[in-house]
Amino acid sequence: MQLQNFSARTLSVAALLIASSAFGQKWTDASTGIPSAVPYVSALTIDAAAPSTIYATTSDGRLFKTTDGAGSWRLLSNIAGVFRFVLDPSDPLTLYAATNRGILKSTNGGESWSGANAGLTLSFVGNIVIDPVTPSTLYAWAFQGFGGFLFKSTDGGANWGALDRGPRDILTLVVDPTTPSNIYATSVDPRSPQNPQILKSTDGGENWGSLNIDLSLNFCVPLAVAPTAPATLYAGCRDPVTRTAVLIQSIDGGKGWNIVNATFPERTAIVTITIDPSDPSTVYLVYNYPGPRVGITRSTDAAASWNVIYDAPFDRVFPPIAIDPATPSTLYIGGPGGVRKTSSGGADWQVASDGLIDFDIRILVPDPVNPAVVYTGGRDGILKSADRGASWSNLVKLQLPAPSFPPPLSPPPFGAGPAHTRSLQIDFANPNVLYALTFRPNGCAFSDKLLFKSVDGGATWTDNVSPPSTGCILGDLMVMDPTNPNTLYLSAFNEGATSLLKSTNAGAAWNDIWGRDTFVQALVIDHSNPAILFAGLGDTSESPVNGVVKSVNGGVSWTNAGLTGSAVTLIAMSASDSRTLYASTEGFYTEPRGFRGLYKSTDSGTSWFAINEGLEELMDTRTRISALVINPRNPNILYAGTAGSGIFRSTDGGATWSPFNDRLSDLNIRLMAFAPHEPATLYAGTPSGVFRIVDDKAQASTGR
Repeated sequence: MQLQNFSARTLSVAALLIASSAFGQKWTDASTGIPSAVPYVSALTIDAAAPSTIYATTSDGRLFKTTDGAGSWRLLSNIAGVFRFVLDPSDPLTLYAATNRGILKSTNGGESWSGANAGLTLSFVGNIVIDPVTPSTLYAWAFQGFGGFLFKSTDGGANWGALDRGPRDILTLVVDPTTPSNIYATSVDPRSPQNPQILKSTDGGENWGSLNIDLSLNFCVPLAVAPTAPATLYAGCRDPVTRTAVLIQSIDGGKGWNIVNATFPERTAIVTITIDPSDPSTVYLVYNYPGPRVGITRSTDAAASWNVIYDAPFDRVFPPIAIDPATPSTLYIGGPGGVRKTSSGGADWQVASDGLIDFDIRILVPDPVNPAVVYTGGRDGILKSADRGASWSNLVKLQLPAPSFPPPLSPPPFGAGPAHTRSLQIDFANPNVLYALTFRPNGCAFSDKLLFKSVDGGATWTDNVSPPSTGCILGDLMVMDPTNPNTLYLSAFNEGATSLLKSTNAGAAWNDIWGRDTFVQALVIDHSNPAILFAGLGDTSESPVNGVVKSVNGGVSWTNAGLTGSAVTLIAMSASDSRTLYASTEGFYTEPRGFRGLYKSTDSGTSWFAINEGLEELMDTRTRISALVINPRNPNILYAGTAGSGIFRSTDGGATWSPFNDRLSDLNIRLMAFAPHEPATLYAGTPSGVFRIVDDKAQASTGR
């Protein structure tokens, strides 16, 4: 009998283990059938001590790493929003990233990051450079609006101070590799680009003077200093008459300049100048010209003559180039289509983008009736899964017609083309009715009709529900009344502010119910009284109102409801108690930028209290919360998705949080959604695809 009891207990434990495994508790990929693309690579950084190690920054701010010379790439999934990136030349495991929320530092090759922002009063960092002789000294240019400040750190980013006499409009910043007190910068006031400046400091950035360049030129943007001959400088400018690139050279540290004899196609712009790290006579220019096309030309005789080694169509204009310092005949170029590599000095090129991947996941919406059906999409239209994400098929690729302009206005340089999906709503009373909010990826026309509707499950669509003359102002916010599917809300950006459009007849007509000089970032509707609305507002310097506002009459009038002083980018409401709200705050346009804290109200916004225990990492790195959802059956279980730190879960109503990322290969969360009738099933959308999990805590609490 004891043996029988033991066996039964053993079987019971085994059954629990199997059930736990079946529930998931580990994220699984649910992207089969979703189209992917190779991301645009905007920057390449080579580890000089180990040149087979390269970092690639993508245009959406992600960071990839290869250790086999671009044979394969791996996403460093715990960082997002990267603009520029540098390595410590004395310790290549130490990395610095300039981001839209400050500077992040890693001491383990990018596997983990911490904030390095003390004293950095502006958080939008567009450029960072490192002193090659004393790597604990760094310079960062952080900007706001049309200007910014140059900051300096002498302790490896632990502390920063503003160089008050530094240039305000930096485009390029380089440090002399042998005399690092010499710093050069190109500065162009965007309000007066015809007056370029090349500036030099000889005291580590404390004081600056303008170098003598030919002021008949303009747009002197790219700048390079020869690593082994630092008196030699090159700058790429433009002839304002021919609007064609001009390369200028100095061989005396910027005291005098000469125009280099280089021939370019008409209306060319030099975007990058790169000098061979071991041979100052070898110079590479990356340029673009109408087509659009990009070319790379090389000189091996100190700019006396040039040979084109690359020419191809490009849909963007700033492809980076990197040279292997140990084998200079090996070069890498980024841009659309990822990375290309040559081992022959440019005689031939191969695609080297294995592992560089991008899924454009902008929507993630489970069907409100059938728990097996889920929708996703973005640039590839709308895709549908009928098996909980196990496989996907294309439902529709919506098209926008060529816009028409009455004479004498000229039509835009684009015609008919695909509409990229940015939001989807499904009628909860009739899931065959769908609304898709779209945008034109290559421009806009006010005549564009961006809102589509289907009444047959996506088989056919009409744009007659689109608000008139909104093709250039519709935002990405679309919300459906949880009690009446015929009532819809849309955000629209109109002359620097936001319109909030409302329809009460399923899109047949729209009214503007906002009329405030600020931006609506989030909107929730009280499910017990749909006349009550809560809106999260932006934090523009022009707007005196931000935080949360509340309407009790369907948007006719609004009153402040707390959290003023910050942008409120997300609001979530408990499904069981509409008085309980959660809001994520951040600096979006004002300092400090990035995450400022998560807050909770239990009295409909009358008062709020912070709930950030376990989110200290987000506060340190200013990592924004990008998605916030509450379990529809158990309001104590919440999930916060972040842009670079994955997902955090709370099982006590937000009092404490812990990471929830087991086997989640991309920590840059864009979207999260619950299956309405399977409340333990959670979906997450990332640049690496869609992921799915069945949370055992939610499973147990809901009894399903």
